[in-house]
Amino acid sequence: MMLFQITAFGIVVIYLLYWYFREDDPGLFLKKFITVSAASWVVEETSIRIYHFYQYSPEWNLFIGNVPVLVILVWPLVIHSGWELASQFFTEYKLTHHLVAALIIWIDASLIETISVKSGLWSWNGTGFFGVPFIGICGWAYFAFLSGFILRLNRERKAGAGKIFLIFIFVVFGTHVLIIGTWWLIFRYILFPVNPAFTTALAWTLSLLFIFTMNRKNVGINVDSKVLLIRIPPALILLTLYLKGTPDAFHTAYALAFSLSYLFFFYKIYRGELEANP
Repeated sequence: MMLFQITAFGIVVIYLLYWYFREDDPGLFLKKFITVSAASWVVEETSIRIYHFYQYSPEWNLFIGNVPVLVILVWPLVIHSGWELASQFFTEYKLTHHLVAALIIWIDASLIETISVKSGLWSWNGTGFFGVPFIGICGWAYFAFLSGFILRLNRERKAGAGKIFLIFIFVVFGTHVLIIGTWWLIFRYILFPVNPAFTTALAWTLSLLFIFTMNRKNVGINVDSKVLLIRIPPALILLTLYLKGTPDAFHTAYALAFSLSYLFFFYKIYRGELEANP
């Protein structure tokens, strides 16, 4: 557990250094990263205290309240890298950018949650697929969708402390509104275990359907390879979790289904470069 935490913390530091020196305004980048981190802590801490629906393992070494410090640091890393990937699509529509980013994070959460629960990093007081209720996955997407309003802040909008604080409050309360609303409307009725074989088959079906659709529409040829590469640090954290959790055959097959989309994008980039430089 200690080795995992040290590894994950090192990956977070490398990611922050990369973006700090890459951004035109590194101070603003750090301000947004810290704001997303703070919002993620408030949302998690209040969720644990109010809903009592999940809890972190006491094996974590450093907590703020009920949330491990490392989780608070990893949250914005995953969301920011997903946001950057989403920026490669439909950037002319602000709402669409938010939705695509939320979808990417929802896909990430479908893998992160199941692997983390299998690894014993946290547990849910409910069931679903691989020990994770559906609301647990969607909570990530809600927060990611609303966090986009923080990540959209830029120099031209003069992102002062007052504006950032208002958006911070909006993200925190908005996430809880979405969680409570969808729980009472949908998720409390589907709190039941899902067969691992069915879950794995569905993951592969959706992954293949996604690749087929994106290929037909020729999506991915203009994706910047660096944007995909910056998702490697979150993937490395996930890999260390995977190795820690001693997954079974179904869980392994389920995890592999999610790698296909990224391999597809790298393939499209490679083909695009070949066509541009025959």
